[in-house]
Amino acid sequence: MKLKTVKTLFYVLTGIISIMLVVMLIMQVFVYVYIAIGIAIATVVFLSMFWRCPNCRKAIGRIGKYEFCQHCGTKLNT
Repeated sequence: MKLKTVKTLFYVLTGIISIMLVVMLIMQVFVYVYIAIGIAIATVVFLSMFWRCPNCRKAIGRIGKYEFCQHCGTKLNT
């Protein structure tokens, strides 16, 4: 999967989590908290699987911070 796609999906999932928490605060229905926690766990698993250097397959680090892989020096198209 391309790094731009992974980055975009991360931002979309983070937005969904934020919306769920705001809806929970407005409606005071705590099921939204559990849904947000589930999405957060899925996001962490997704990032650990796909936010990797396309060349050496090692973890890159924080999203949006790096232009080059710190392990092999490959230019990252983020």
